[in-house]
Amino acid sequence: MIGIQNSTIITFDPAKVEENVDIVIDDGQIIDKGKDIIKNYPNCEVIVREKIVTTGIVCSHTHIYSALARGLNVKFKKMNDFVQILQNLWWVLDRGLDKEMVEVSAQVCAIEAILCGVTTLIDHHSSPNYIEGSLKTIKDSFEKIGIRSILCYETTDRNGFEKSELAIFENESFANLIDEEKKKKKKNERLTEASIGAHAPFTLTDETLQKLSNICSKTNRGLHIHVSEDRFDPSYSRFNHEKDPIKRLDQFSLILDKSVIGHGVYLSEEEIDLINKNDAFLVHNSRSNMNNNVGYNNHLEKFKNIALGTDGINHDLIAELATSFFKHKDNGGKIPISQFLKMFSNGNIILNRYFSDLHFGQIEKGFVADLVIWDYKAPTYISPDNIASHLIFGFNSGFVNTVIINGKVVLKDRKFDFDLNDIFKNSKEQAIRLVEKMEKLI
Repeated sequence: MIGIQNSTIITFDPAKVEENVDIVIDDGQIIDKGKDIIKNYPNCEVIVREKIVTTGIVCSHTHIYSALARGLNVKFKKMNDFVQILQNLWWVLDRGLDKEMVEVSAQVCAIEAILCGVTTLIDHHSSPNYIEGSLKTIKDSFEKIGIRSILCYETTDRNGFEKSELAIFENESFANLIDEEKKKKKKNERLTEASIGAHAPFTLTDETLQKLSNICSKTNRGLHIHVSEDRFDPSYSRFNHEKDPIKRLDQFSLILDKSVIGHGVYLSEEEIDLINKNDAFLVHNSRSNMNNNVGYNNHLEKFKNIALGTDGINHDLIAELATSFFKHKDNGGKIPISQFLKMFSNGNIILNRYFSDLHFGQIEKGFVADLVIWDYKAPTYISPDNIASHLIFGFNSGFVNTVIINGKVVLKDRKFDFDLNDIFKNSKEQAIRLVEKMEKLI
């Protein structure tokens, strides 16, 4: 049993500030909360006093397989548009990944995410020459570090139908593994869930979409997919299938309340209506979109459900929140700052849909103890009306002091209880191997 004493609790949605509050945690959950209550729990270990406490941050779309891409010294072919970026960079990199690289990529991403106050990674994985067992490798690495996740494998036909079949099997078998784990573990012991992954509609045949639909239905999971990240995706869909990508996916019953749609920069009004009608989620990745020069989503205010992701840029969601807000303002957008706070928090809704027997997103009795404790010293009073302003103009990931996931302290005073040196030494060595393999694939 652990306690947080005399804290200032900031809740993102609905926006709320509570001062001088004690929090008591046991068995993965918040068991009590109130003023001066820790004295009622003589066996409670107080781990921190007089700091700001928030719920954990969810990165709703990322790619751990990009971890070793930072500073790659590879002579790539020219990349004049987004499709060539995929063909000449990412589709070369993912083919170079093996088990050892995937394992250390997951470890590095989990460590960096926790240092940024991120307690959950919703990952979208690809390693075409290491498909079978790749999701369990990520799961084991994540759980060793202590982070929560929802994992899937990126199904695509671009590497041939044999590998797309393997990808579908990997998604299904991993979902089954998670279901078996549910039978053996208590609900508050689980850190990992499964979704069903797919790359983007323009790399998927109708036959493969039907198989993905069957697996989603069979496993009671949702599809995690990129859609209309660039103009090419809708253009390809209209030319080859005579319909917009979301309409095509909906034809196979793939747009549902557990569906996670990355980017959606060029969705039509009808597609947005369809996403809203089916209560699916759009994940906005502003920094990645800027980096790839794919354009800006001018219709964010029309979506019912929006969460924030990083698309593998890194896992700093505070930076992502700020960039999303500033880019929107720079583009002449009118969404109020309070709505960006809601987007920042909305990943917890995705968690509630996948971990359906648990409760996320509030610091209340009975909710999962995924918490972040901050060293931020506010120069002005924090109130419900200005939480978003403090986050965007004041907070940064360096203020993260302590992180609790599933009731366990995984970071204390910005330190882990294990040595990071061996992991990052291995990461550098695997990055060198990756460069060597990529050069042979170019």
